[in-house]
Amino acid sequence: MKEVPNHKPINFKPLLNFVLFLLMVAGMGFSGYMIGGSVGRKNEVPAYLTIVSVTPDSNTALAINDTVAVQFSAPLKKSTISKNNFFAHDLRNEKMIPVIYRYNDANQTLYFSFPEYLFARETDIQVELTEEITDLHDSRMKEVKRLFYSIAKKPEPPKIRKKSQKKKQKASVEINVQASKVQKRTL
Repeated sequence: MKEVPNHKPINFKPLLNFVLFLLMVAGMGFSGYMIGGSVGRKNEVPAYLTIVSVTPDSNTALAINDTVAVQFSAPLKKSTISKNNFFAHDLRNEKMIPVIYRYNDANQTLYFSFPEYLFARETDIQVELTEEITDLHDSRMKEVKRLFYSIAKKPEPPKIRKKSQKKKQKASVEINVQASKVQKRTL
């Protein structure tokens, strides 16, 4: 009989730990592992910044004091909100339109409206939010978001007559009534 050499038992524990580690990383995704959590955890950075809601909806007619609210999926980096990546233009003559805006960190909402002088005539407006707007983790929107609004010409206020004009009108009506009575008597 041959003598069998004395072998040490194979330690499978490091190999098993490595395989389990690979399965864990594959199961939760690489990005989930890198930020210390599984997919769906609060601290996970989204791949893209998204718009959660727009109020009033795009393709709506705006009144003179209406404000549009655009809520985002994450807090925005304020320095990325500028006239270069958030702007509006008149679709009828392609001229740029000033936008009055403010951003609220608490509800991750960008509010905007238009100057009152725009409501002197009818116009159609396109608002663009470009992918250059980022959140605090530098996540960007996947594509440009375009919102369309129409502005109806504001109604002109009713003309107010001066009291002297009313008195003149009332006096002329009385004269006409008296004249018609006189004409009836003479007939």
